[in-house]
Amino acid sequence: MFTTSTSSTHDIPRLRARRGFAMALALGAIVVIGLLIAGVQFTTNQQVVAGRSSAIQEQAFRLAESGLNTSLANWNSGTVRDSTVTAGKPTTILTKSALTLPANTLVDSVNVTATRLNPVLYQVTSTAHVGSGPRNSSTRSVSQLVRLLTAQINILGALTVVGETKIGGSSLINGNDQSPAGWTCDATQPAKAGIAISNANLISTSGCNNMNCISGSPKILETAEASNPDTFFKFGDTSWDQLVAMATLTMTTNPSPAPVVIGTTCNRTVNTNWGDVGRWIPTRPCESYYPIIYYPGDAHLTGGTGQGILLVGGDLSVQGGFKFFGPVIIRGRLQTAGTGGHFNGAVMAANVDLAENSVLGNAVVNYSSCAVASALKNLPAPPIPVRHRAWTEAF
Repeated sequence: MFTTSTSSTHDIPRLRARRGFAMALALGAIVVIGLLIAGVQFTTNQQVVAGRSSAIQEQAFRLAESGLNTSLANWNSGTVRDSTVTAGKPTTILTKSALTLPANTLVDSVNVTATRLNPVLYQVTSTAHVGSGPRNSSTRSVSQLVRLLTAQINILGALTVVGETKIGGSSLINGNDQSPAGWTCDATQPAKAGIAISNANLISTSGCNNMNCISGSPKILETAEASNPDTFFKFGDTSWDQLVAMATLTMTTNPSPAPVVIGTTCNRTVNTNWGDVGRWIPTRPCESYYPIIYYPGDAHLTGGTGQGILLVGGDLSVQGGFKFFGPVIIRGRLQTAGTGGHFNGAVMAANVDLAENSVLGNAVVNYSSCAVASALKNLPAPPIPVRHRAWTEAF
């Protein structure tokens, strides 16, 4: 008899082969680390590009703003004050050559234009382009709305005086509006008085029978405004002191002024040049020059021509053939004799010392709204922003 013996055998499990697992893990880690490094590098590059772009944009903006500020500061030496800006048409008034730029500035161009919106309102736009190429360049524009500083002189007559005034000889005082020959002027305005004074009894005549040397509407205007200091020293936006501060020429001598031209440029640096009162074909350089001429003390003029605004801190004495176009404002008294001079615009003598005014000889005082307006719209002062910081970044 066979006996079968059964025994329980437990199989020892075998480990599965794991060849290459560490290498795969290492490769995966390398890929992940590479992606992280690439991401960091990409982000860094983007930040560098953004930083460079931001710096270029900021530089373009600052240059545009610098061009705007420089053009406004130099307003009077540019074409704007020469009245060549056509209404509604942008006119270039400054380029990058007029700017003092820091070293290594990648400026390509700066261009400032002025567009006249009305006789006193301008839109000034400055555009700057910096760098080159699509990624390393930027263009920025800023724009500002400005108005010209104006003076509103209260002209009561061709001659406005305070205190005793003697009229005589062959002098002529005419309050009827007259445009200077050859000038481009608006329509004539209603007539002013020949003489405006607070008390007509203070006027005496010698050789001017029945006031026949005076014309206007009326011949003599008797008004308290003629003795009001504001009439002589307050002019709307401006005052006597402000006009003095704006003076183009401060005089200590008594020249016979005449236009001074160098080549094709009006020489505005000499005190003998008071502009060109003629209107020529072709146009001459000093026709558009309307200086403010200021005498701190007395002035004694015997010849020459000028245009603009004449301010005299003392007395004004005129003999000979002196001719002036524009307002004449005198703190002291007016005295004319001999040929006596010709004034086209308006003459105002505040006579603060209450000495006698005398308009004698062959003096002529003609009211001219055109001569007055031409001088006042060319005040040598920077324009005023319509409101504080009235600029905007255009793009």
